[in-house]
Amino acid sequence: MAQIRQAQKEDWWLFCDNYIKIAELACMEMIHQKYTMWFDEKRGNIGPKKFWPYNLYVSAIYSLKHSIEIFLKYFLIIIEDKFPEFKKEKDGHNIEKYLDLFKNKYKLELINKTIKEAYESKKESRYALETAEMETKFSREWMNNIAKISLKYFHCEDIKGKITSIDLRDTSNDGFRYPKNKLIIELNYTEIVHKITKGDVKEVLKDINELENAFSSLRFLIEVYYDIQ
Repeated sequence: MAQIRQAQKEDWWLFCDNYIKIAELACMEMIHQKYTMWFDEKRGNIGPKKFWPYNLYVSAIYSLKHSIEIFLKYFLIIIEDKFPEFKKEKDGHNIEKYLDLFKNKYKLELINKTIKEAYESKKESRYALETAEMETKFSREWMNNIAKISLKYFHCEDIKGKITSIDLRDTSNDGFRYPKNKLIIELNYTEIVHKITKGDVKEVLKDINELENAFSSLRFLIEVYYDIQ
């Protein structure tokens, strides 16, 4: 398989960052409702208009789940210089499978050790090794947060209290992509989104912020690691 160009690798990060930022923006709007357009007959504006959870929740969760999938694929591309593949085609969007592969391939202890040694020996790097060495102290926590939050949305735990209690597994990552999907039960999305509260959205936003921090920090560490090799 041909190697992936550096620009294409960065495009994967761009897409991950874009999708999670859209999810973040949607959550902030559902919580604070700052966007308003006032009616102006001459200019054709409509308003006042506010966006509620039932307007944005589906797209916010889809964007979040999609960003997690892209992030895991991005890191595997960076680590192996090829697109990750599974024997079974149906696993191509399975976050749980990508997460297991990511945890196996991302040699956290080796990366931390290499950066620490480079910092102590004052090795040259285009990155700030002092910052990188400090961030290695939190890398295990970031890995754990990524795993915890990824599996939370893989199991659709954000809506567990809104539906009949059942163990959902979104193996195709399409639970919020289409009304008809590959979940083991058919969901009434209209009913679900009208049960979403601002408290629910704040919890999603908290997860997004934790993921953004973990994604960016682990990306920084792996870039430093490859730079000092």
